[in-house]
Amino acid sequence: MNSMQILEITGLSVDKYNEMMALSGILCGFTLTFMLLLFISQIK
Repeated sequence: MNSMQILEITGLSVDKYNEMMALSGILCGFTLTFMLLLFISQIK
């Protein structure tokens, strides 16, 4: 197991992690926006 193999493996997992974080971030953003809109419509 040389350093290049380790870099490749960690690089792949970091890419996957970033993808997951981006997706969950988008989902969180949508949910918060939706809840905020509902909240505003309740006040009016």
